[in-house]
Amino acid sequence: MAAPSPGRLPCKLLVHAVGPRWQGGNSGEEIKLRKAILKCFEITEIYMLSTIAIPALSAGTLGYPVDQSVDTILSVIEFYFNFCGEGKSSKIKEVYFCDVDDNILRTFIRCLRKKYGHDVKEFDMDEDGLYICRK
Repeated sequence: MAAPSPGRLPCKLLVHAVGPRWQGGNSGEEIKLRKAILKCFEITEIYMLSTIAIPALSAGTLGYPVDQSVDTILSVIEFYFNFCGEGKSSKIKEVYFCDVDDNILRTFIRCLRKKYGHDVKEFDMDEDGLYICRK
């Protein structure tokens, strides 16, 4: 886990996290993925940031099945906000799901809608690199 400068990205901090390579699902991949996501949230809290953007770690080039990666990530986030605060409120107020693969983003949106049943805001980037909300 590393926290390098974000360079020209529109954020205060870039946490570089690497999830596990998929090996069939019986080599502790889910536990490793859960730990990587929790560590990202812990670092975000340490730096007292209010938003976090999470890609589908391990999906894509590391071979983790997209649906399982997304389900695990959503489960970890729910766990974090329900149980890890230990009576403290989290400084994190917004969670964004991002990825360079549109199919993965659609999977995030589908799983969020299935799990929570409410509108999910979708964003695009304009030619100036600014995010605009899709309606």
